[in-house]
Amino acid sequence: ESKKSLKDIYLEVLDNKRKYVNEQSEEVDINKYLQMFEGKDLVKISYAILDMDNDNEDELVALFESFDGFYLVLNYEDGKVYGFEDVYRGMVDLKTNGYYYGSGGATTGGLLRSTFDKNVRKSETLAETDNGVYKIAGRNVTKQEYDNYIDNEFRNKQGVKWIEYKTVRAPEAKSDFEEGTYEYTVPKNGAENDGAKETLSFENGNITYKDEYFGTTKTGTYILNKDNIVIRFTKETLFNQSVDKDETINISESVTYRYSDNKLIISQNGITKTFIKNK
Repeated sequence: ESKKSLKDIYLEVLDNKRKYVNEQSEEVDINKYLQMFEGKDLVKISYAILDMDNDNEDELVALFESFDGFYLVLNYEDGKVYGFEDVYRGMVDLKTNGYYYGSGGATTGGLLRSTFDKNVRKSETLAETDNGVYKIAGRNVTKQEYDNYIDNEFRNKQGVKWIEYKTVRAPEAKSDFEEGTYEYTVPKNGAENDGAKETLSFENGNITYKDEYFGTTKTGTYILNKDNIVIRFTKETLFNQSVDKDETINISESVTYRYSDNKLIISQNGITKTFIKNK
């Protein structure tokens, strides 16, 4: 192991010769990741190597392209490889300094960078725009100030060099999952949120989560991985009491639901929630 370079270790993952630990703490191989392409598409794999989090240790970012683009970021720590998934628009125009642009739509987006701690990825928003509101480091600025910052810190920086590695056919992955709205009702146990509803709405590859009690909304995208639904939330809207209005922020949150018989099941912090599909 000590004689192998980080590049060799990462390429073993892409060659299905080494497993990695995903964000759900599961040890998986690259074929499991490739199942999202459903086995009927040829998938082109390219990669770039860079020090994303400025810790003097390189990460490998793999780009998988078929009907759409997806990223898998590999980070080596304490003898294990950890993998972090992202959608194409979640990590646009990656630079050699680790900066990248996350797009939430035509009028929303932000400049971000990531740090890693084993299987936990933290994304820091350096600058963002949301429907005409511009911020740098959380502070409201003018459009000109925002544009100047993006030019100096991002557009004028060197992009990574993508190396085309190989093209593969993904293994078969079957799922009877149907898009629509799935609903969970908090059981009555004497708490303030008794009977409150949480919903997950899936449409055209996008996901909207709403929490009736807390009044929060999260949006993002999802992928199918056999009997699992892997969701990446990129936006959260919640009420800001200090300004007495809703506020939308960029987030990077990955959660996995197990799918079975028109139900989505998740266990977090000792609590199991079952979302049932609305008819």
